[in-house]
Amino acid sequence: SVTLTSGTVLNLGNIKGADGLGISSSQINSDGELVFTYTDGTVQNLGVVVGTNGTNGINGTNGTNGTDGVGIQSVTLTSEGDLSITLTNGTTNALGNVKGPKGDKGDAGEKGDKGEPGATGRGIADMALVNGEIIVYYSDGTNQNLGTVGGTTVDSLQMLKFTRLDDGTLEVAINDDYKTVAENIVIPSTYNGRQVTQIAASGFKDCTYLTNVSMPNTIVKIEESAFRNTGIEEINLPESLKEINGGFLGCTTLKTVNFNDGLTTITGGAFVNCTGLQNLNIPDTVKTIGYRSFEGCSNLKTISLSSELTEIGAQAFSGCTSLTGLTLPNKLQSIGSGAFGNVGIKNITIPSSVTYIDYGAFLRGEFDNKPSTAKYIEKVYFEDKAGWKRITHSGSQSNITFSNDGAVNAGYLEAKSGEPVNPESAGIILYYAFAFRKY
Repeated sequence: SVTLTSGTVLNLGNIKGADGLGISSSQINSDGELVFTYTDGTVQNLGVVVGTNGTNGINGTNGTNGTDGVGIQSVTLTSEGDLSITLTNGTTNALGNVKGPKGDKGDAGEKGDKGEPGATGRGIADMALVNGEIIVYYSDGTNQNLGTVGGTTVDSLQMLKFTRLDDGTLEVAINDDYKTVAENIVIPSTYNGRQVTQIAASGFKDCTYLTNVSMPNTIVKIEESAFRNTGIEEINLPESLKEINGGFLGCTTLKTVNFNDGLTTITGGAFVNCTGLQNLNIPDTVKTIGYRSFEGCSNLKTISLSSELTEIGAQAFSGCTSLTGLTLPNKLQSIGSGAFGNVGIKNITIPSSVTYIDYGAFLRGEFDNKPSTAKYIEKVYFEDKAGWKRITHSGSQSNITFSNDGAVNAGYLEAKSGEPVNPESAGIILYYAFAFRKY
């Protein structure tokens, strides 16, 4: 009912509806159908509501790398028993002391049977240091090599002595105590902070067992007789080397010389009587092959001269009896006394650059009073024949007479009997020799 403001009451009748119907549950069965259960207990199947499977989706992007793991780099156990572990990330973990207490002393074992008598023992009769190796000599006559007592350089240093030069650098030589035992020598580039630049005169002379020498790239000069009468078979000359003033005289075992660019002068009997040499290649930096440089190298068959060579000194190739051919370079200016005495060469051509040929340059023999039996050059050809004069020891001059083939015959290169000679020239007697000068 409804009461109005006027006091009138209106009776509207019953307005309560019947109880409503709700959903008590819902589910999708295994066939993909939606099923409702209502509050009044009834069930309603609304049909299939599950669609077919969709296509696979696109792969997602890769995740970022995980951080590196940490492993054990090293484990340290001190003599006191402290254990520590160093990890690969540089950290160190001390794990404490892992040393246990000292165990009790064990019971004594039973006494063993008496052993058989031992063999006669041997004692040490002597010991020696040979080329850096300790040799033990026993009383039974046997010996044992215990090996080196240091590195190669250390051994060499023990064998070497050094002398200071005026420029503050050092020259090197063998220590006399090792002269008869040294076999392999390594020369250092510096000693006590100073460069080693020179091999001393007679520095390694008569080291007859010396077979190998290694020179540093600081050596600039090899002095007279530095390696005379050694057993060296092959030598590598450093690029720093400028001058060989003597050096290898009498090294009959020397077979190979490896020159390097930088060398300018070979002189002072550098390779006198090195009878093992057969082939040589002189670098183009060499300008002078001086006095007796290759004298007596009787097995030298071929030699390639420097293109920059300007001077061949006295007796430079005297006695090279196996040398059958030689080309003189176009910058050569002078040829010394006896330079080609007693060689195997039959003919030689003088380049137009040459202006002076000293007395007896092509002389028969080795100044040994046996010119008639020695080898000698038979013909000398001149690229430029103009201006040449033949000069006697008395100073008189005459024109050179050339043969029809343009050569000067060997007989013409020597004076006739009775011509004056100079026994003091170059310290030797030049038998019946002329000089030649180009004007």
